[in-house]
Amino acid sequence: MLSLEKIFEKQDIDCSYSNIQIDMHDKFAQEVIDWSASNIIDKIVYDKEGKYGREDEIHCTILCGILDKDPEKIRKLSKFLKPFAIKIGTMSAFRSKEYDVLKLEVISGELHKIQRAIESNIPNHNTYLDYYPHITISYVNKNSVDNFIGNNNFEGRIFKVNTITFSSKDGFKEKLRLV
Repeated sequence: MLSLEKIFEKQDIDCSYSNIQIDMHDKFAQEVIDWSASNIIDKIVYDKEGKYGREDEIHCTILCGILDKDPEKIRKLSKFLKPFAIKIGTMSAFRSKEYDVLKLEVISGELHKIQRAIESNIPNHNTYLDYYPHITISYVNKNSVDNFIGNNNFEGRIFKVNTITFSSKDGFKEKLRLV
């Protein structure tokens, strides 16, 4: 399991900036939300000041920390990006001092290439040393979901990604078609 403490050790990133993400298909997103509600009991959900809790917008972040509120630059770049596939892996967790993040691993070599292309061409304040594509299921109390690590309920599902979403810190969203 990855330690958020190690990942974030020397990083100063605030995801209240704009971001680019893959919005998961409605049916799959609802399956993940339903699984979370059925399997993660409320008393272990970490929801400090209403900022965390269960994820209700099922997505895979490509890049957070984008400085622009306007999607114009990513709109131009998206014209050079082609549709690609992602594969869902097993459940795993990020660990931090205060909480853990239960997540689904996302596997795609092409996604890594796209993330690097966006990061190097769009002004951003991303200081993550590495990119670990994932879908957050829920923020949970420390060491409370170890029994779910390796769970393969969603593993092996493959999704074609035809659009990415620019999401501004102001709440504006725009889906961008990949060609």
